[in-house]
Amino acid sequence: MRKAAALALLLAPAACAPRRPEARVLAGADLAAYRRLAVLPYGDRAGEGRAYAPAAAKALYAMGYDVAPLEAVESLLRDLDVRRGEPVGLPTLHELRRRTQAQAVVLGTVACARDPKARRVTVLFVDSARGDAVFELAYSPERCGTDAGAEEAAVRLAARVRREVGDRLTGRTEGALP
Repeated sequence: MRKAAALALLLAPAACAPRRPEARVLAGADLAAYRRLAVLPYGDRAGEGRAYAPAAAKALYAMGYDVAPLEAVESLLRDLDVRRGEPVGLPTLHELRRRTQAQAVVLGTVACARDPKARRVTVLFVDSARGDAVFELAYSPERCGTDAGAEEAAVRLAARVRREVGDRLTGRTEGALP
């Protein structure tokens, strides 16, 4: 997936995202090689996604990823004048990498709707050095915009990533929960 297309994902409403296979690894990436992650606040229209990034960070941490503290990531985004749900360009990715040592950035969008078929959660892992999307998960959730929806999304994300990395994640460089 091209850099501009991958990063523009946060501009487009998630409900309008094209239907693809639920999850896929892009460009032959090895997700286990991305040991340190920065999870950004999920983009949404009406605050529906506030609980999603913390739930995703905890799930990825539980798998063995070293996850940058969410407060530090949010503070850095404020310093860089990036608002929730705005697109993240290559300079921002590089600065996130420099300040958090994150090898990949986890970006997500949440679109809740009354019609369950119009609901959409999309998550990307983006290589913070190159700006290439290396993993994509997109699906229509049963629950959306609630803590239960965030938990469902985190479980689904962890299960799909676990399929790709198996048991190759061992240990962390830091011990604090994100």
